[in-house]
Amino acid sequence: MTKSSPAGERAGRLPERQLRAARAARRLCIELAEGHGITARALEGYGIAMLWVGPDAEVVVWTDGAWFRWWTGRLSRAGRRVYASGTCDNPATAARRVSLRYADLSAQQAGPGNAPRAVAG
Repeated sequence: MTKSSPAGERAGRLPERQLRAARAARRLCIELAEGHGITARALEGYGIAMLWVGPDAEVVVWTDGAWFRWWTGRLSRAGRRVYASGTCDNPATAARRVSLRYADLSAQQAGPGNAPRAVAG
């Protein structure tokens, strides 16, 4: 009789860390769609999930299942990107903040004759 290893027992199952990230990403996708009328696509793997927000991935959000993070569009004095974050315990607040960033980018991208995309909520 052979003894099974913990790794063998987990074969075929996703690690809990990856499941947390995937669940958080799905909750944020739903909140963005229902609360703000913004579509988002999520991909998960390696313990994180990434969301491409908007039809052209104007905002990219990533999560480890505990925190959401996205670029604010600003740079520090040292020239590094400044990121915003929000807890995964409150996807409604994170969705509101991501939608504001999305609206800001849409307004910046709207040129002469182009109207910014409308964001619900």
